[in-house]
Amino acid sequence: MLLRHYTRAGGPPERARSILDMRDDSLAGDDQQVREDLKNLLRFTEQMLATREKTVFDIAEYPIRLTERDLTDAAGSPLPGVGFGPSEDVWLTFARMRERLPPKPPENLEPWLRSDARPTPAKPPGLLSERILSVTADEATDLIEASFTHEDAVGQIATNSGEPERWSVPLRPAELPSVVEALERHVAGPWRAWAEEEAPRRKAIELYSALYKAHAQIAAAGGEGGLELVVGIGLARWQHGRQRINLPLIEQRAEFALDETSGNLSILARGVPPTPALRAFLDLSIPGAADLQREMTARLDRISKDPDLAFGPFQPASFLGVLETCAARLDASGSVLPTNEELGPAGEALRIGQGFCIVVRTRREDILRDDIRRQIDALSPGICCIRNEAHLCIGSTKCARDGPGINGSAKYCVSWTTRSFRNSMMLTTYDGLPS
Repeated sequence: MLLRHYTRAGGPPERARSILDMRDDSLAGDDQQVREDLKNLLRFTEQMLATREKTVFDIAEYPIRLTERDLTDAAGSPLPGVGFGPSEDVWLTFARMRERLPPKPPENLEPWLRSDARPTPAKPPGLLSERILSVTADEATDLIEASFTHEDAVGQIATNSGEPERWSVPLRPAELPSVVEALERHVAGPWRAWAEEEAPRRKAIELYSALYKAHAQIAAAGGEGGLELVVGIGLARWQHGRQRINLPLIEQRAEFALDETSGNLSILARGVPPTPALRAFLDLSIPGAADLQREMTARLDRISKDPDLAFGPFQPASFLGVLETCAARLDASGSVLPTNEELGPAGEALRIGQGFCIVVRTRREDILRDDIRRQIDALSPGICCIRNEAHLCIGSTKCARDGPGINGSAKYCVSWTTRSFRNSMMLTTYDGLPS
């Protein structure tokens, strides 16, 4: 079965039969039965959407995944140019920076060093394997007598008439004590000081480059492309049987904001509530995961609407209680670790950290599924209207175009429409086989 967003021009075909028209003031037919039928259909839609997606058990499967540790240095401080929670609306910032060149070596040492097109803090400068000098006959003799070279390696250089004789002498810098000592002093002093400062800076530049590329891909598609940005909170690590889980339990869809002047990149939460990310636990049939999914959805929705509680990765009060509930409900031995404790490798007991992660992945159908869950929850007694502007099609792989379905499969179509002159919802079904 294939499910897709689909809007078809024109009205429904003659074979279509309207079974529900819900308005602000009334419901047609048997109210309770209509509600149950619609809830069942919405549940079926949600399940079918879920079957389209491959279950991910480890964030390592995503194209871009950055944990909080990836954004900090050895001391636990944010990398240069990286800002944590500068405001409630802006969760992370990444400054555009340029690489800094290492300090120049002493003049008497520089000719003996290899030339690197792009010096890096991870690779100290090194000596040439061999350097050929052009010297006078007396200088060549001195070098031979000092055992820096061999007589048979020395050759005379052709010169113009009247010019003094010149000789080429090959030398191995690694065999020259003065050169080796000069290099050691340079590496231990100025170069190492530069490397210690530049290493985290280079790491931040690489992260910015990866995130900027993802931003460009998403922006080029106008927000409707194949990638999406997500901030995960509460990384869970668990070895359940043969399956390893390494995923955040809470996901907040986010978006990039680029400062056109400075080039700085920011990550902001989108205007949608955070959602639970328990798909892996559901696929493993963890007892209570389905109920927990529904409870977390409602709880996170309430938190996001609480004017006195800002939700975000740097406000533990907004998510710690949710993580503790997950630990208790998913595994009897589960626990939420203190902020300064490392998760470590996955073990038999579920361990949940309080850190965050950034994920760029293929866009999923979770937004639509979350909307469907909210519509199901809204179908309780006393609620007479459901507003939605989406069009949803459920059916075979050919349900959204003319022609027969695969193997004569049945065709279902749900059309949710908000008309210009009233709020309404029209549910339509197609009888018989596809035409």
